[in-house]
Amino acid sequence: KRPLIYSWSYTDSIPFREKIDNAIGYFRELPVQLVMLYHFEPDKQGHDYGPNSPEVKAALFRLDSDIEYLLKRVKEDLGDDLNIIIVSDHGMTNVTKVIRPFYEKLLNQSSVEAYPLSGALLNVMPRTGQAEQVENNLKNIPNVTVYKLDEMPERFHYSKPKHRLGNLTAIPDEGVILSPATTNAAYPNKGNHGWDNTLASMQAIFMARGPSFNDNLQIHSLNNVDIYHIACRILKLDPNPHANAGSLVNL
Repeated sequence: KRPLIYSWSYTDSIPFREKIDNAIGYFRELPVQLVMLYHFEPDKQGHDYGPNSPEVKAALFRLDSDIEYLLKRVKEDLGDDLNIIIVSDHGMTNVTKVIRPFYEKLLNQSSVEAYPLSGALLNVMPRTGQAEQVENNLKNIPNVTVYKLDEMPERFHYSKPKHRLGNLTAIPDEGVILSPATTNAAYPNKGNHGWDNTLASMQAIFMARGPSFNDNLQIHSLNNVDIYHIACRILKLDPNPHANAGSLVNL
C-alpha cells in the first residue's frame, strides 16, 4: 500500500513562520511521518549581492530567528520525540570573472546542438561530427577543466540519467562563470554556486537533533546524497535500490 502524500505548491507569499505553524499542525492532525519545509533565504540575497554582503548577513539573522521559532514550537507542541534535520543544498561564492565562449569566439555556436547547464559549469551537446572540435575549443579556454561524460568524477554523481547530460562538461576555476550569452551584456549575479564540490565555498550545512541522533557530536563531513539514506533509516524504510549514490558510511 502506497503511503499518503500531502503536497502544496511552493510560494514565497506565505511567511515562513506561518509555514512552520502549518507543519506543526500537519503532525498533530494528519497521519504524516515526514514534513519538509523550504526557506529561500539567503540564496536569493547571495545571488543578488554576493555571499559576504550585508544583505546576506541580515537574511541569516532572520533565518536564525525563524529556526529558533521552529525549535520552540516543536518543543511546545510535539515534545522531544521529533527528529529535525536542517540542511542546505549548496554553498555560495563571489563571481569574479565571466567568460562568454560564444561571444568571445572561443566556441562556435553552430557546432553545439544544446547546452543543458551553464554558469559555474558548461554542459555541452556537440552536433554530430563536431565533438572533437568542441572539446578542443573548450580545453583552450583558460582556467577550465573539461570532462567527457564517461570521465566525470564519481563525486559529482552525474552518472545517471545520461540522457539529461551533454557529452562534454567544462568546469571553470572557482568564481569564474561560463555564460552562453552571445552579447557582452552584464552578468546579473554577484554570487553563484555549482563549482567543484570539493571547494570549501561549495560546502553545505547539516545539523540534526532528536532521538535518532547523538547529542553534541560533530562529524567531519557527509555528502548531501547521504541524507536520503539517513531519512530512510529514521523512517524504517528500505532505500530504493537505484538510489545507490549515498550511504551511511560517513555516519
